[in-house]
Amino acid sequence: MPATNPTVSLTQGAVTLSATFSANTAGSGTINVNLGFNNGDVTPAIPADNATAGSALIYGSFYNGTTNDISFGTQTPKVVMTDTNGLGSSPTSCSLDVYANNGGGLAWGSVATGTPSGNSVTIPATALGGSSTLDFEPGQQVIAVSCH
Repeated sequence: MPATNPTVSLTQGAVTLSATFSANTAGSGTINVNLGFNNGDVTPAIPADNATAGSALIYGSFYNGTTNDISFGTQTPKVVMTDTNGLGSSPTSCSLDVYANNGGGLAWGSVATGTPSGNSVTIPATALGGSSTLDFEPGQQVIAVSCH
């Protein structure tokens, strides 16, 4: 993920996901980003996204191989996802879901939503609550985009 232009765009099968982050605000290093469908292609294995009633269309793995946090401000990234096969059975909403520890152990949680149009959805950047920041800690962080 580029440090000076924090936009990443990847394609996995028929799905393209682009995420634009706020400027890097603390820490430095390389974050490796991969996409998968969680059918054995996301390692280490994670539970299926159950943050919303919909089905996850794509999973993203962000791996910070450094020993320090890398921070991208106080907003979620703007996410644009396109699936040339379609987004499912006429979804009315799509969510950016995060697999994180929110004080009670690792669990899926929805952090932002967008309205699909055709075969794509744009989930706008959303302010995180309170004094929260978007930090990539050392190791793997996982997101998913689900539509319902």
